[in-house]
Amino acid sequence: MITILPTLGTKASDLDTPCLVVDLELAEKNIRTLQSFGNKKNIKVRPHVKTHKSNYWAKKQIQQGAVGVCAAKISEAESMVYGGIENILIANEVVGTNKIRRLVSLAKQAKISVAVDNHINAKELSNAAKASEAEIQILVDVNTRLNRCGVEPSEAPDLALFVNQLPNIHFKGLMGYEGHIPPKNDGSEPEELTKALDKLEMAYKAVLNCGLKIDIVSAAGTSTYKHTGTRKFVNEIQCGTYIFMDGAYMEESPEFKPSLRVISQVMSCRNNTRIISDAGLKSISVDSGMPLPIEKNVHLEKLSEEHATMSVKNNAMFELGSRISLLPMHGDTTINIHDYYFGIRNGILESIIPISARGKFT
Repeated sequence: MITILPTLGTKASDLDTPCLVVDLELAEKNIRTLQSFGNKKNIKVRPHVKTHKSNYWAKKQIQQGAVGVCAAKISEAESMVYGGIENILIANEVVGTNKIRRLVSLAKQAKISVAVDNHINAKELSNAAKASEAEIQILVDVNTRLNRCGVEPSEAPDLALFVNQLPNIHFKGLMGYEGHIPPKNDGSEPEELTKALDKLEMAYKAVLNCGLKIDIVSAAGTSTYKHTGTRKFVNEIQCGTYIFMDGAYMEESPEFKPSLRVISQVMSCRNNTRIISDAGLKSISVDSGMPLPIEKNVHLEKLSEEHATMSVKNNAMFELGSRISLLPMHGDTTINIHDYYFGIRNGILESIIPISARGKFT
């Protein structure tokens, strides 16, 4: 299938719809803002590419000073390596013969780290790396809050010692993820976050007490980095959403500005009380809630596969072809639907950016 793309220099208002648009100036400022925090706190920034899924944006982040990137899956990491990114942490467990084979292949092309929470998995990684003469860095994954992956703090020393004595894999430190914890209104650290970070620190101290050196403690997300990044034992932060922001984070981290939206256009008007636009479930996700219209005079009532039904407020007037911009509540899953970002600066299409890791979930 041939995709016909717009010409650079096209007005944003003339782009075909629905389309995924990024305000380049705002996104670039968001990158600088987080990097500035890392520089001031002397903490490494390792952005998570599960949000933007793009070599273009990963390179922008590294150019500003990021030490490398995180990926959620081996396929995301492959996309990054093939696009020229040389330092990647797969912030997840990589299990199974095929995935481990792919991981080892990447480790011969780039500096690869991976999370581990199981002795059997560590042994399999070591065997595969040794057979291929590859080297893989290991972070022991600590369950700090989500009860998803990760060992309990008391179990971290045993796994770290086990990893440390295996050939071709190298214990480098710990990883934790506090999850999405909204900040308190007064700016103080939420109790839930304190408990999560205390668990990670318990694991940190326990591993140090067994005589191992810890080079990396990697943690944090967009909603927690300001607190996590001030803990002395944490030296790397993994924020992802900050680059674009979305409805779920918009009020929690106001230093980052929403730069991503799906532009739709009105395709049907009824009695000037209801309008239908061409953005539906196939172009914007609803897993974290309904998207927010940036246009203040409409209310989004429902989404179907190809349509957004909106009620009109304040007797506002809309015509066929009128543009309606929608802010996703969850940027990551919306981005994964699209093939391209349309990068806009001053209302003009400046760049068309492939979403190179789109659909990469293996």
